[in-house]
Amino acid sequence: MRIFLAIDLPVELRARLSRVAEEFDVEGFSAVKEENIHITVQFIGDLGHKSLKSVENYRPSGSLRKSFGVGVAGVSYFGTRIPRVVYANVDDSGENIRRINEDFSKYLESYGIEVKHEEEFVPHVTLGRVKSLEGLDKIYALLSTYKDTEFGTFRVDKLYIKKSELHSEGPVYSNVFCFKLYL
Repeated sequence: MRIFLAIDLPVELRARLSRVAEEFDVEGFSAVKEENIHITVQFIGDLGHKSLKSVENYRPSGSLRKSFGVGVAGVSYFGTRIPRVVYANVDDSGENIRRINEDFSKYLESYGIEVKHEEEFVPHVTLGRVKSLEGLDKIYALLSTYKDTEFGTFRVDKLYIKKSELHSEGPVYSNVFCFKLYL
């Protein structure tokens, strides 16, 4: 079972981002389905049921237990020369998401659960993946169009452990556990 820690977005924000992702939906681009749009805080990967119990016991430490606000604005991409992943930027000026990522990683490692560390964790909302160079001109144009667009702000008051099941139509995500943050 593939597991990750995530933040769900409000329905209206998810719908707005889905409409933007659909505009990028050209030959060679695979848009994320609206119901799958979220912020990944930490990807864990394959995890057995026994280890899942350890993950369910996680509680953010200290001040990380408080809810916080984030904004979603602008569109960018990961990739050195060409876009590979198109995403919406997450404004985490208080660095709460980054600190929860670090806190959760330390927690997992204390239970012997291997954590894959990226070069630099960048909070973001994945809109889609570029699979080929076919529609690259349109993708660059849309990146330019949406680079400064304000999509919305919201309060993060819950973190979710989600599982990902791969199907022929794409991944299906479901919530396994919810951690509530307080005001």
